[in-house]
Amino acid sequence: MARWGNYRALGDSVSTMRRDASDLTFDSPTWSWTDRVALAVESVARLRGEAAQGCSLASPGATVEQLVHDQVPRALEAGADLVTILIGTSELLDGSARPAALARRLESGVRTLTAAGVDVVLATCLNPPTAIVPRRRRVRTAEFTAELWSIARTHDASVVDAWSLRDARLRPLGTGDRVHLGEEGHRQLGTRAVHVLGLPFVELGGRPRASAAGG
Repeated sequence: MARWGNYRALGDSVSTMRRDASDLTFDSPTWSWTDRVALAVESVARLRGEAAQGCSLASPGATVEQLVHDQVPRALEAGADLVTILIGTSELLDGSARPAALARRLESGVRTLTAAGVDVVLATCLNPPTAIVPRRRRVRTAEFTAELWSIARTHDASVVDAWSLRDARLRPLGTGDRVHLGEEGHRQLGTRAVHVLGLPFVELGGRPRASAAGG
């Protein structure tokens, strides 16, 4: 099992951490998927008698360009040894961005991270089940997801499936990031990410227990 001690979440509003908000209690049902990854990393470190920390550098409305230009350098400056990335869904659904171009830009950020020895987990695009989104734009998110798998193979990164989540939701135009997750979606994605990392699964407020993947 890897010995991570410094986790950073990168992306848009879907990857922000709710525990950064002072009005949430530890057992709040509104923890995000990145909160759950951070808790797993920190809990495993405590079992080893070591310290670990996890926080989010994600920001609402972030684009792939902003992630690569701003968030990646901050993660490196913080000494991150584990990074998760979920980005691109809202950008592809709302704008004219091309999947291949976005993927090339994101790959440059992944390359920078892995070259520095950082373990990277890429989350695929979200797929909100709604007829409101034109088919051609949904196809773009599928193409970008395929590109993510290629990036992961090239740079020895991991991939977590966010595409198949049924809890992805669409906000109205002009309300920030168009795509977000409900409580159950965050729980499922957090569980999937923890399993991909091979860490014991941790339910918030409970003790670590072995995951199906990690043992």
